[in-house]
Amino acid sequence: MTCLPGRMIHLACSIGFNEAAWISERGHPGGPLAFLTEQQGRPIAIVEGGGFTVATILAEGLLFTALLLIILRMFCNQAWLSNTAGMLHEAGQPDFGFPTLSGCLIAWRIH
Repeated sequence: MTCLPGRMIHLACSIGFNEAAWISERGHPGGPLAFLTEQQGRPIAIVEGGGFTVATILAEGLLFTALLLIILRMFCNQAWLSNTAGMLHEAGQPDFGFPTLSGCLIAWRIH
């Protein structure tokens, strides 16, 4: 759901820019393709690129987070987590109650 606003902004601005190229500014010297290449600095084209970039970064971040959670759940069972939590508590590190990548790596090397 976090990617939806960025994709909607991208789509709306893309429609507006293409409408300007193919319908509103049809008489542009060189035709619509020349308009598209020459007018990339218009604010609507810049917002279109920004919406696409933000939505893509959010989508990749969600994908990376999901992959990291899958990996943590695959390689961190309860015994490792309890040992890791105990080791981190003895070392003076805060225990947040959920597995961390460093905690799983420490437990993996011990076992």
